[in-house]
Amino acid sequence: MDPRIPSLALLAGLGLGLGLGCGGARTPEPYPVDAIRLGVDPRSEADAVVRGLASAGFSVAERLDLPRVTVLGFVRPSPPATAVRVVTSRGVAWFADAAPEGELEAVTLLARRPGGPAPDVDGDGEPEVVVLGRAPGDPRACAVVLRVARDGAVAPIRIDTSALGARVCVEDVEDVDGDGRAEAIAVARFPEASGAEPPTVALPLAIGADAVAHVCRCPAYWADVRERLDAELRSARAASEGDAVCRVAIELAAVAGRAGDPAAALAAFDEAVAGLALDARQTELVARAREVVSAGLGSRGP
Repeated sequence: MDPRIPSLALLAGLGLGLGLGCGGARTPEPYPVDAIRLGVDPRSEADAVVRGLASAGFSVAERLDLPRVTVLGFVRPSPPATAVRVVTSRGVAWFADAAPEGELEAVTLLARRPGGPAPDVDGDGEPEVVVLGRAPGDPRACAVVLRVARDGAVAPIRIDTSALGARVCVEDVEDVDGDGRAEAIAVARFPEASGAEPPTVALPLAIGADAVAHVCRCPAYWADVRERLDAELRSARAASEGDAVCRVAIELAAVAGRAGDPAAALAAFDEAVAGLALDARQTELVARAREVVSAGLGSRGP
């Protein structure tokens, strides 16, 4: 045997001696698992992404550094294009690109309220990332709400707005009732039942951790909406503005029937237009609007 190679017995004895030489065997201390860092550093990786896209003519329009994630919004003037990158410990975990000739005409980050925190939409205590995308020919920008997991994975929260109308989407995220938890704001418009100005109702949606959305009860919010619409209705009726009355009547109907109550919606509409003197065109407009309300405000086609 090579004298330089200790025998197994010698190694075993040495280990035993080390264990007993300082007062006997001790329970090993656990390694601080929280100190383990796997993957890339999101801040450093985001800097690399900025440099990479700068070589293609993009500049940073907005940068948002959150715990475990950095979100970047880019813009390029020529040829025009916008882009969003969501960077986590996994690297670029989600992205979107847009150009006038593409499926998305523009993509941006949702502007944060001054001094406001990043939104927590699903109530899990972790901020979400909100990205706005606009399709060609559509004046709306619809939101994608992204959940960032602790392992760096990014996935969109699927919010079903079909019950509110075929063309309804989430257009904003805001804490409308001041409880510290943001609501997704779906906006319903009714251009087929209006004059020059389409009736529009913002519907805050409460979203649970299971991503199921429902119209928020938010009593203070709806009280404010109802107070504003009642004031607009009084003003429109006093001025005999039939188009304005019709618009407000549909908005009141949408508010009254927001919980899926078509009877309440129709009653609110009829009350708003009752006794109003209308010309022939306005009479036709009100009749068409009433048909929309009767059919169900959420059952409209695209």
